[in-house]
Amino acid sequence: QIFERWAAKNIYGQVGGAERFTAKTTKLAEDYKAANPSFKGESITSDTVIKDSARSGEAGIGDFKSHFNRKNIGTEADALRQADNYKEMLRVGVKTATGEKFTWVEYLFANRTSAEASYKFLKNKFGDTVKVFFVDEKGAKTLFVPAGP
Repeated sequence: QIFERWAAKNIYGQVGGAERFTAKTTKLAEDYKAANPSFKGESITSDTVIKDSARSGEAGIGDFKSHFNRKNIGTEADALRQADNYKEMLRVGVKTATGEKFTWVEYLFANRTSAEASYKFLKNKFGDTVKVFFVDEKGAKTLFVPAGP
């Protein structure tokens, strides 16, 4: 959780701590039953909620991964369930406590190697609704762009 606290403060400017989204899956299924949701597990918690002044009425789901290895997060049961739930949140139009609709997901990895290991999985899962970032050697949030064609 040290990486998550550091990222919320230093990357996303949330000095008082991250604005998290937390909900019981049974409550979400009830609230969005018209969309026939299929959430997994007991609850969903994001690492942060991202707001962008250029995207009024919308919000992003922020997820921080402190991995320093080349492991694809899609091979981890908890991370896979989490990604499935995030995708379902986007599909059914889940809203933040203040009414913004979740429309995108940002994954922030501790380094480029980790971002690269999970990039294909995340793009296949979310398509254009996901951005994959990593923290570079200077401590800056950097968009991961795969090499080559």
